[in-house]
Amino acid sequence: MHRRDALKIVGSAFATSALPGILRGDTPPTAATFTIGRKTIATIPSDFMGLSYESAQLSNPSFFSASNTELVKLYRELSPQGVLRTGGNLSAFSAWRDDLSAPLTAAEKAGIDRGKNYWEWALCDPTIAKGSHEAIFTPASIEALAGFLNATGWKLLYGLNFGTGTPEQAAAEAACVQRLVGKNLIGFQLGNEVDFWTGGLRSKNWDFDQYLAQWLEWVRIIRAKGGDTAFAGPDIAVRLDWVEKMAERLKNEVVLLTGHHYAMGPAGDPQMNAAHLLRPDPEVAKEIVTAQRAKAIAGVSFRVSECNSCFHGGQPGVSNAYAASLWSADYILALAQGGHAGVNLHSGGEGIYSPITGDKDKGFTRQPLYFGMKFAQQFAGVSMLDSTLSVGGSNVTAYAGYKQDTLLVAIINKEPAQVAIGIAFADLKNARLVETWKLSAPSIDSTRGITFAKVDLSSTVIHRKESDLFQLEPYTAILARYSLNRPRFTGDTSG
Repeated sequence: MHRRDALKIVGSAFATSALPGILRGDTPPTAATFTIGRKTIATIPSDFMGLSYESAQLSNPSFFSASNTELVKLYRELSPQGVLRTGGNLSAFSAWRDDLSAPLTAAEKAGIDRGKNYWEWALCDPTIAKGSHEAIFTPASIEALAGFLNATGWKLLYGLNFGTGTPEQAAAEAACVQRLVGKNLIGFQLGNEVDFWTGGLRSKNWDFDQYLAQWLEWVRIIRAKGGDTAFAGPDIAVRLDWVEKMAERLKNEVVLLTGHHYAMGPAGDPQMNAAHLLRPDPEVAKEIVTAQRAKAIAGVSFRVSECNSCFHGGQPGVSNAYAASLWSADYILALAQGGHAGVNLHSGGEGIYSPITGDKDKGFTRQPLYFGMKFAQQFAGVSMLDSTLSVGGSNVTAYAGYKQDTLLVAIINKEPAQVAIGIAFADLKNARLVETWKLSAPSIDSTRGITFAKVDLSSTVIHRKESDLFQLEPYTAILARYSLNRPRFTGDTSG
């Protein structure tokens, strides 16, 4: 998954150069203007935020369970509505059992043994990661998962074993998930990063047409047992053309289009540093264009069902540091403004890039990525406005949107230098600044001391007659809330 280099979308200005060197503290701040327009360009779903886990985590029913109250609390704190996605590479090496006492078939055992050497076991809690390395799911796993979803208010995108399983096994598993999860189920996915299966989980001539033929056969068998079952896909790694092909050829068969994104990689490469992570990413813009085009064809939205900062587990000192906070805040808002249905950050176990680490026994920890997600989550349900940022060559982004009588403005400074951003309203009257929140840390490589908290207005903004001037320290992000006197935006259907 070699990915991403420079980004420009409507409403934000993105630099085309890499981060400059550290500037002297006495250098005047970069000046820019953020002009907030009136046209609504996208409305962010209330369940935009999500987390992704390896399917193998389900083999411990006590993890995703209503009784795991600390994890339930962290999910609800992150978002009162969200989407949990299970899948990942380990979804291809699992087995379903209505009765756990029933022995594995030779084919099932071979599939499970094949997956034992995958590094993704580190993304499962210790009872799995240090155990037998077997992912065997039962109704008890799904019943506990259903309780967890009810307790958190989240919905589910569920991956089936399309890799080494059979459609008959998947049909039995899907029927149980439908019965127990009910209304909280969005749909099922067949396969994880299926565009990477050539010569591995499938033959050397594996292509979209072969995938489509197998997909249709599995769906037929699963629906024969489970009725009107919903599906999403294709859950690709990099082949965006597969998304458009699915939109064209299966537009009446899927409820959601999905794919993955990693900002850089592989982990372990010394060039995968904070500057690399925070630089503009052109692959994001390509994905947004594809998603918008596919939605126009199929009438359904695109969701990034798995993503994170650096593939192959995350880069130490970057993926688990404050750089990931800034990256996630900006990346998520860019997708939201582009019209995506949502985003799922890959998580679990003690993963370096996990937003949440830990387990039920020793407790859980909010990692740096979590704070960037909370920053972006403030825009859930907001209608984004067509706005422009004039900032020259600096690596700064800005977003604006409204919900009822509130206007939100986000400014993210990914520079090692101060910036000063003046706010200009296009025909918007009577907007009054109410409060500001700041995402910050002691340094860009901090793994602790990261905060997203309300700050005194005088510490971030200078009130001017014509506009407000926000002053951002190096590597900080500001969220400002304005009170509105019922403006009427283009596309606003409120009274």
